Amino acid sequence: MELFILLVLLLAIIPAMIASNKGRSFAPWYFYGLAFFLIALIHSLLIKPDENTPGMKKCPQCSSIIPEAAKICPACRSELPNTPQKENDGISQKISYAGPVNLQLIGYQDYLVKKYNISKNEILNKYIFSDQGFNTIDDALAAAHDVETLSNKPKMQFEHEVEKGKIGRGMVLDFSLRGNGKVVVSHPSGYYKEYDSMEEARSETEK
Repeated sequence: MELFILLVLLLAIIPAMIASNKGRSFAPWYFYGLAFFLIALIHSLLIKPDENTPGMKKCPQCSSIIPEAAKICPACRSELPNTPQKENDGISQKISYAGPVNLQLIGYQDYLVKKYNISKNEILNKYIFSDQGFNTIDDALAAAHDVETLSNKPKMQFEHEVEKGKIGRGMVLDFSLRGNGKVVVSHPSGYYKEYDSMEEARSETEK
């Protein structure tokens, strides 16, 4: 008896799923299938998709339900306007963070990952940030943190360049000397960081 009841409960899902795929509500069709399985199954197979069916739309001329990609209605043969693509609101939303700027905080790390699109390349086994590969996520986060903290500083005019093409944290850096004796390290992203001396600049970028 229990096996029979279980079988009835499972069989009722079939017409409900068929009807659901045609834009109908799942629950009413499930109970319909429980009460009259065979009739519900035949009914679900015979009904036509409605405008709520994924990939379908209503013709504005004759109200027939047609494929969403159709350019000419099969029923009335009228030409159809292109269906406008829906905008992805998630992409257009600006990512923001109001907490402390601290690399030890999970919230700040999550912010950096989302803002700078840090991801792992499984084939290379590298973490990618700004078209550069890093061996660990900590290295990638540290590089993103450098860019983030420098983004709030105004860009500076350099007096003259003293070193070019130095490698630091997997990125090519440029070293410039200002008139006040400060050394400025330029990142590929276009942001800069100022140090009191060349020794300090080299020490920090080689970490």
